[in-house]
Amino acid sequence: MQLTSSLFQPQFLDVDAMIKGSIQKAVIQLEDKKDNSWRATERIKILHNLLFHSQSSVSSHFMTILKKRICYLLQEREKPIHEPRGWIFRRALSTSFILEDTSFRKALWMYLEDIVANVFAQILAVVDANNNLDHIFQGAPLAELWLQMFQEETVLKIKYTSKPADAKISVLSMTEDPNTSLFCRFPFSWVLKAYLDDIWEKVYHMKDKPKKPTKEVVRFYQAFIKNVLMPDGSNLDVLRCYIDDFLRMAFPRQDPSVYEILSKVFLANATQLCFSVGGGEMGFSPVWLHVEYFYLRDDYQLFVDIAKSNDAVVGELQAMYEKTPPEMFVTLDALNILLKKVQPSENGLLPFDACIAWLESVKSIKPWVEWISLDNYQLQFYQKKKELLDSVLHRWTCTNIVYMLIDHLLHNETQIEEKLLRLVVKQFIFLWNRLYASQRFEPEKTFDLVTKVLKKCNENADVVYLVKGVKECKSCLREITDPAELPCSHIFCARCILEWTNKQCKICKEEFPEDYTPTASEATREAVACHNKFRRKCNSFFIEFIAVYFLGDREAPSAKIIQRLIQFVACKPSPEHQAGKRVYKPKSELSPFEECMDTSPTVQSSLLKLLLRCGFNNVKVHLEEYLSQMEEKIISNQSNMDHFYFMVVHCLEDFMYPSSEEDVSQLAENCLSTADLSAFCEPDISRINTLQFIAQLRLSISHVATVLARQMLSAADPNAPAAEGNEKEQDLVNAMKRLVAKAPTPWPQVFLIRNLCDICGLASMWKILQVEKWILPQGVEISQDRSTWSNTAQMFLVLDKAQNQLKSKDSTENQSLTSVLRQMENILRLPSVPDELLEDKLRKIMEALGDSEDPGLLELVFHVALVLVLFPSRITHLFRNICFKPDMVKGSYLPTMPGDLLFDEGNWKIGTSEKIWTCQCGSYWIVTRCGFPMEMKKCQCGAVVGGANHRPEAGFTQKEITKDKTEKGYVLESPGLRRNEVERCLSPACVGLARALLHSSLLLGIQVDKQAIRDLMKEQPEDMEEFFWGHLRKDAACLAEALGRNTEDAVLTVHLFLRHLSNDNLEDDSAALSVLREKKDREDWETSFKTLAQPFFQELEQTLNSVKEQRMNEGPGGSSVLLKIAYGQTPPFQDLPSQGLINQPCMWRFEQKMTIQTLMHFLQQEDRAGAGNPYPILLEVLSKLENISHVRHLPDIFRLQNALIHFFQNSHKGEKYTVRQFLDQPELSEDQRLAFSRAIETIRKVWSNIKMNPASSGALKLSCFLP
Repeated sequence: MQLTSSLFQPQFLDVDAMIKGSIQKAVIQLEDKKDNSWRATERIKILHNLLFHSQSSVSSHFMTILKKRICYLLQEREKPIHEPRGWIFRRALSTSFILEDTSFRKALWMYLEDIVANVFAQILAVVDANNNLDHIFQGAPLAELWLQMFQEETVLKIKYTSKPADAKISVLSMTEDPNTSLFCRFPFSWVLKAYLDDIWEKVYHMKDKPKKPTKEVVRFYQAFIKNVLMPDGSNLDVLRCYIDDFLRMAFPRQDPSVYEILSKVFLANATQLCFSVGGGEMGFSPVWLHVEYFYLRDDYQLFVDIAKSNDAVVGELQAMYEKTPPEMFVTLDALNILLKKVQPSENGLLPFDACIAWLESVKSIKPWVEWISLDNYQLQFYQKKKELLDSVLHRWTCTNIVYMLIDHLLHNETQIEEKLLRLVVKQFIFLWNRLYASQRFEPEKTFDLVTKVLKKCNENADVVYLVKGVKECKSCLREITDPAELPCSHIFCARCILEWTNKQCKICKEEFPEDYTPTASEATREAVACHNKFRRKCNSFFIEFIAVYFLGDREAPSAKIIQRLIQFVACKPSPEHQAGKRVYKPKSELSPFEECMDTSPTVQSSLLKLLLRCGFNNVKVHLEEYLSQMEEKIISNQSNMDHFYFMVVHCLEDFMYPSSEEDVSQLAENCLSTADLSAFCEPDISRINTLQFIAQLRLSISHVATVLARQMLSAADPNAPAAEGNEKEQDLVNAMKRLVAKAPTPWPQVFLIRNLCDICGLASMWKILQVEKWILPQGVEISQDRSTWSNTAQMFLVLDKAQNQLKSKDSTENQSLTSVLRQMENILRLPSVPDELLEDKLRKIMEALGDSEDPGLLELVFHVALVLVLFPSRITHLFRNICFKPDMVKGSYLPTMPGDLLFDEGNWKIGTSEKIWTCQCGSYWIVTRCGFPMEMKKCQCGAVVGGANHRPEAGFTQKEITKDKTEKGYVLESPGLRRNEVERCLSPACVGLARALLHSSLLLGIQVDKQAIRDLMKEQPEDMEEFFWGHLRKDAACLAEALGRNTEDAVLTVHLFLRHLSNDNLEDDSAALSVLREKKDREDWETSFKTLAQPFFQELEQTLNSVKEQRMNEGPGGSSVLLKIAYGQTPPFQDLPSQGLINQPCMWRFEQKMTIQTLMHFLQQEDRAGAGNPYPILLEVLSKLENISHVRHLPDIFRLQNALIHFFQNSHKGEKYTVRQFLDQPELSEDQRLAFSRAIETIRKVWSNIKMNPASSGALKLSCFLP
């Protein structure tokens, strides 16, 4: 044969001599890790002893195998060589082969020696991995096993690799750490482990992935590897060597003490597994080690995680396992030790800092407890482990309940009253001891014990904080939030004292002066505030406690628990009633800690909704039983019963609300088509069935109102495309008509009117009622006189001042008013009458507004103009210039105009590496992750953007944003492109309000100097006036969305703000912002506007209610009745049916639903001067409205993240998997595979939806990877 056959012919070369001579050359080519750099010298010594002592059986055997290995690799080397037989001839002709002062034979020898040395080095890089050569010398206990493994080519595969002559060959290692070496105690342990793992993976799949080890599966496994050399199971010393290497490969970089424990546990559990499964019929071998590791890998990993963080646990386990018990459940033993260390005690919970440290300790244990496996095979085989698991989980339950209570009470506290802390710590210890004494979790006993402790904690807080013994107002029987002290020292709510007609104390009857001003000392206020805060924290704990331990993922709670929770939610009949009397203790008289419940509707409805999560049918029978008892025992306090009934209906309505509008339509149609209201008027009908039906009916009627409002908008816009599902919507409306026609009660119509008023406002509601007259209850008429519905009443102040101003004949002031009247004449298209008196002109304008079909925005523009003239302030000077002297604001920044979003990286940068790129059309793209493209998409212009392998497509270029390109003037585009968003310090509500004033001013300015206004604009629309009217309508829509109201209320809000400006004259010429030349000027203006708007928004709800009350009282008869119905008052009907719950007014009360925008608006009003907003993270989340719907998926995503971290920790070799390849991993159990599949599908859905949404910066996102 070619080089190989020539080389190994004895008459040609002395092969043994060549191999011996190439030892040093081979070793020099090897590269060890830094901490093993001395290995080269030791390697030469070992090889020299092996190869130069041929009389040794080990040496001769080693040389024989080595020559075979070298021969094989040389054959592999020759395969790609053309005409390998002519290699000597080619060498002879080569000029590079001619060496001075040497023969051709010598040169040939040196050449062959280099080749052999290179092949020898490649063999050594494998066989001396992890200092494996240390195990082969004469007399070594594992030398024969070493040689047999070296000889076995099916197990130990060494491949030839072509490398440059000067390239180093890295020695293999069991660890991926480039700086740390591991020294194997068992020869070729890494090879044997990889081989057995590979065989097990095949067996596992062939046997349909068994969930637990069986005799059949292990026999099948052994059959595959019966010819493979392995350590004898009877030689435990040799087996321990393999175990040590196995563990260091499975869990690298651990402390030696951890390996010591794991080695004992691993061997003991594998031995026990062999005995339990094999039943004495199968011998012990490394096969059992691999099966044991596969099924308990998560348990061992969990122990390693615990050991890393708790050195003390390792020491105690070493002592516990000193005598090597037959069964060792290391993870449970470790957790048991940790939980014993955090058992509540006075030393561990006092003082305050110790209590905080205790919380941190328990918090660190929590994730480990959650990762305890509840389905591994040992729980089926060993009763002792099951008992230990139950003990650990019970100890954890006791500890976690106490942890939750302490965590809630100390949340956001930097210190707590020492006396109170000592008192409650005693309760914590008492609670833990009593819980642990039960041996297992008993729901009813646990519930009673926790409520008892909460009551005691509340009493302790009473003693510490309420030195005067007052914990609730004896007048309203509710929590005192604004304490006031009478001369007799008794404390009540300040509001209650002011409402008393009889000026005497409700407790001691001592009288006080009529002009007495209720006040309280700072100490009293602080004590009451601290007490109230303590109560709220206990309430929050109680809700979490119920959710976690009774209404969470566990089985449905018992009947007793459901009954007790219903008693907490509802008003409770007092058991302390005298014989022959029916005494009722209303809910408002209960201290929330006597019954562990707060009186607030929020907490009550939260508990009821948690109950409904258990399934309505589980709760239904208990609610029905409780309602029956309540009816029997209660003869007064109907308002408390009504409150409870409505709360049940409201919670059911929220609970049954479908996720899609299509489902809502289907539910509404089914309900309206089959509903028979007369059946629910019978006295013997089930109350809970009635409440469930009312909830369905309310939900259905609300949807009908949405459909009617949508139909009205479509009818008003002739250019609107026909909506899909028009026929179905009309069928729904017809079903509602039929229901109303048959209904023995007007309440469905009343509720529909209230919904219409909330969705689209009074004016639009009136238009709908003009067409759909069937909606009106019998006896209610539509009055054509809607004068009180307009917003003119909000203009009385400015109109009165304007009239007085016109009468004063002050030419300077009248000049501005004259300009306003002329502008409004132009806007209203009124003829100008020469020499017309200004008072007559004003009257004519007001009459024209009253006669207008839709005066809403016209009135608003007029109101703005009058306020700008008559009530100048720091923020109105700019608008006044736009209105009357638009040329002055040329080159000025305008408030609420967007800045350069790309220059401010906070608008688009997610991490640290994102970069901006541009398409050839100029559109911007944000490339995420590394900032360079790895995928391609199509731009809106049709061009391909992105790239592959970080190489961009032609025309797709990176863009450096180094200059702020924020533009001056008016830069908004078409109204249809606008979104509701934050601008600098202004919330969406503030932006909508400020822009309404801006666009009103621009509409007025057009009438003065159209060209000056055009010069302000970036866009140049053909019809500027219509352009700004469109934006003003959009302002109203955006403000309505931000406030969670209809556009009519939004317009009213702007009127009320103008009235607010009129009442608070803030004129300050020295600080007037007439022109905003610099961006800082605009920031100052917007800050001033926010400061002015914030208190206005905080009182807006009350102000709107006052306006509604005024409208109801001032309107004509027909109009007033309709207003009262729409605004929620009980209709003044004669002979209203009263039989049954369905005819109770409380069942048809309308409540606005909380939206994301409304919540965001409420949070933004919490800004405090100098302190900022207390909810910055929540606000940031809520501001991303396009992605807010995906928040519900966060728990699934976090669970997947934790699972992946746990799965790959210390075991990931750097491989890349597709999703399918990952899910096919044999290490995954079926439960894990199913959980991963669901979570991955959730992420795909979320990612797909997020990618479809444009970024808030206006730039498009382009990932640098394919998800």
